Amino acid sequence: MSQGFDNLRYIHGEAREIVGFYDKVSHLEMDAEDVMSFVVRMANGILVQLYSDFFQRPSRNQSHIAGENGSIDLVLAENKIKIYDEIKKKCVEIKYNFDIEQMYVDELKHYFECVRNHKTPIIDIRDQKKTLELALAAKQSCDKKKVMEL
Repeated sequence: MSQGFDNLRYIHGEAREIVGFYDKVSHLEMDAEDVMSFVVRMANGILVQLYSDFFQRPSRNQSHIAGENGSIDLVLAENKIKIYDEIKKKCVEIKYNFDIEQMYVDELKHYFECVRNHKTPIIDIRDQKKTLELALAAKQSCDKKKVMEL
């Protein structure tokens, strides 16, 4: 789920509060939750819903942003973004090409290039620390069944 939190921070900035639930509902042989749902209040005041379900097929991993004038849904499994404009009463779907496997290859290439050339990575350790803090707050929220402040 940390990738979802990375995306969230990249698009909306820092989180202020998080609340959520997770569970392992499958009989798959893995030591991880396979269903997660979170609501995050961002520092700018907006609320974002994050939902991941790796049990159902196809798996679901999406973000939903609702606003006064519409909503935006990022549906990763279908490689599309749905934008609903309340004023125009119109929904637009934007398809994009994204290969998650290639993303990991590109990430490793970037890392090794930074090591070889003594460059600072695009996402440095301080940024990853913030994502880790958000992920840990999400876990605490689930375990304690309460809203966690960041």
